[in-house]
Amino acid sequence: MFLTMRYVLLFALLCPFKIQSQTSLNKIFNLPGMVTTAIFATLVDQDTIVTFGSVIDVPGHNGVHISKYDTLGNLLDFKTYFHPDSKPYVLGAPTGFIKTADGGYLGVGDVNLGDNVVVFKFSHSGDLEWLSDIAYGNLRVIYAIDPIECNGGYILVGLLQYLDYDVNAFILKIDPVGNVLWRKDHGVPGLRDIAAFIQKRDENSFFVSGAQNNGVGIGMPGGWIRNWVFEMDSTGTILSDWKSEIADNFGSCKAELSGDHELVLITSRLYYNHPYATKTELSARKLDTDDWHTVWHTFQTAPTMSYLAGWYDLEQSPTDGSWDLVGTFHYEPDGAVLGGLNANLNPDGERVWIRQDTAYLSPLLNANENYLVSMGHLSSGSIIAGGYVLSTEGGDLHQEAWLLKISPDGCIEPGDCATVHANEPSTASGPSFLNWEVFPNPAPPTPIWFLTSIWRGNRLG
Repeated sequence: MFLTMRYVLLFALLCPFKIQSQTSLNKIFNLPGMVTTAIFATLVDQDTIVTFGSVIDVPGHNGVHISKYDTLGNLLDFKTYFHPDSKPYVLGAPTGFIKTADGGYLGVGDVNLGDNVVVFKFSHSGDLEWLSDIAYGNLRVIYAIDPIECNGGYILVGLLQYLDYDVNAFILKIDPVGNVLWRKDHGVPGLRDIAAFIQKRDENSFFVSGAQNNGVGIGMPGGWIRNWVFEMDSTGTILSDWKSEIADNFGSCKAELSGDHELVLITSRLYYNHPYATKTELSARKLDTDDWHTVWHTFQTAPTMSYLAGWYDLEQSPTDGSWDLVGTFHYEPDGAVLGGLNANLNPDGERVWIRQDTAYLSPLLNANENYLVSMGHLSSGSIIAGGYVLSTEGGDLHQEAWLLKISPDGCIEPGDCATVHANEPSTASGPSFLNWEVFPNPAPPTPIWFLTSIWRGNRLG
């Protein structure tokens, strides 16, 4: 096991730049001086929007950013961090982000395309307090996907791929400054086991959700994948677990606690037409973790959706106890088009509204790809969603960040609201969304100019 601690020197400068802004908050942008920007994690801290994601600067170096915005989407502050050895592609996609008990933030991601785990600890103002670069021998790939704070340290969950290509879930505990305390691996020989998300019930009880598959390949003959959820203690020992049926072909699931002994899961079920999956059914389920029985289980389908559709993030509304979801859909009638997917389910998992947004799809692209991957809530109950789009502004295909606000009743612009559906009983066999709405591209927002302070630092190798 190899662990190095790295630190960063920071400097400040003032820089004017152009940003798109509008009261409804639906915009794409690159951070000043960056060629690409993407948002991978979003949280709301006292109605300040905080995002964590990736950037590429003009020389082509991959880095990360931590950015703050007001509720109108105006950039308040941002900081970017790069590797000093000038190698491209050192930092991969950020994968997890939380607010810590001291008022700061913790982010996780990968370096060297999945060879190492990197953990960033930021102050409340976004200054880098410490960085831990974690590597292990005899592995092809290691990804830490989600962190949680626990007993003065942090627990990370993710996946390991060994030299023989076997894949196991792992649980990793680090101390308050990023030193590894212990690691435990979980999995079944011959299967690929993934830990994706972790929820904390108390200091000695945690729920981890992910997936298990047989390694044949999703969409290939004989291939299967299923949900995997387990409870563990503070040492990483599994206490009990639940798996969905193999025949259901449910992919990796995101879980959120509902009370102290129930979990709400969101996942996707894949329907196959070999060699490609051609339809996805989106699933929401509540589990009672005392005995792992299903409290309720609902499905939503759409004929315009295909294999690439799926939920990425889930949170309970702070105002009415309903469940808000964000994700991405693949729209077939217009070709290979990917757009943002947002939905609201009542406390029993029944659909209330759903919207598919093709916002900012460039007409110059043959394959449009736009992703919503994270969310948070304002105190009003409005959803703040973050992600990224592919843009051809300037003639090059590149990523730009996507940030938008959705009202509790599914509106982005006045008059541009999702249809509210009557709450109907639902079972595993239906009913289905057969008339989901696809919302067209909005008009470009009005640009404004203003001055901001930025801090850019070079990470010491």
